[in-house]
Amino acid sequence: MCKKFLVFVEDPGAVNMIIELPDHFREKNFKYDILACNYASEILTLKNISHIKIEKKSQLLDFLKNKNYDRFLIGTSENKESLGLEIIYIGKKRQIKTIALVDMLVNASERFKGKSENPLKFIPDYLIVTDSLTKNAFIKLGVEYERIFICNHPQQDRIKKLKQKFEIKFSK
Repeated sequence: MCKKFLVFVEDPGAVNMIIELPDHFREKNFKYDILACNYASEILTLKNISHIKIEKKSQLLDFLKNKNYDRFLIGTSENKESLGLEIIYIGKKRQIKTIALVDMLVNASERFKGKSENPLKFIPDYLIVTDSLTKNAFIKLGVEYERIFICNHPQQDRIKKLKQKFEIKFSK
């Protein structure tokens, strides 16, 4: 069975975490749609990554009307009115697994609270974070250890590859 993913990003940090996903999805023969707004859409356009620009909740709801997904991947920010929070809410209503990508420790308590006072009001089913400090911040907020997975920040690998290219090019 082919899996289908919805990916949403709205800021540069989240874009950094999904840049390789289209290639990975194609390798695995997974179907996917990428939705983006704000500066994330501009970055994806510059990187020639196909996506759908979406700015308003009404556009999101229209887009999702007759679509079925197995997973929602949401890049986070501290935006209290983020469409990502709406996607998490919709995922929970539709019983679709929601996974948030958190690129750094900054403002952990603001990422899933929306306009509420509860820092976990819109917490997804799982978190993928870039380091143990970020994981620990979410554990302190009350997210279970088993729901948080650590990956290295993808930008680190890109910088290492670039460094290797420069070393080869300029060592001659």
